[in-house]
Amino acid sequence: IALMINSALTSILGVVYWLAAAHLIGRADLGAGSSLLSALWAVSALAQLNYARALPGLLPKARNRARRVLARAYALVVALSIIFGLAFAITAPLISSKFGYMTGIPVFALLFAVSVPLYSIFCLEDSVLATVRRAVIIPFENATFGVLKVGLLFVLALFRGIQASLVIVASWALPLIFIIVPIN
Repeated sequence: IALMINSALTSILGVVYWLAAAHLIGRADLGAGSSLLSALWAVSALAQLNYARALPGLLPKARNRARRVLARAYALVVALSIIFGLAFAITAPLISSKFGYMTGIPVFALLFAVSVPLYSIFCLEDSVLATVRRAVIIPFENATFGVLKVGLLFVLALFRGIQASLVIVASWALPLIFIIVPIN
């Protein structure tokens, strides 16, 4: 039941987020921001090494070493996320002119490289929580993320000096700090 509630809440909050973004950010910037977000998701998915599917089988078999197995998996995913995130941030503007605007934003590579591991751990959390029979936390975790994300979108959109496409990425990445630290 918790996972069904989670699906409903995240769907509703996702629609609210993108409706708000469409009203706060111009079309071109919204498109650039959503493509950056898609890139973040793709890079994160590569760095996760399919652990979201593997951990539910590995953790119960590890028994008293489950924390060690999880810590090693997280460490590997974080390291790969940083490497892949930096690689994307550096090479994307060189490969495609569509990402050329990123070279004019000095902190972009750092923001992206930090966002990828945050999102990677966030994605792995749900399967870990379900594996350790804490699935009831998942709807609260994801609803909190959704609300913080929408709120931060409004706050960041007020600052006209911030590149609008970065507002999208930052509104997704910054709330993760307040989610993954207490959960883990």
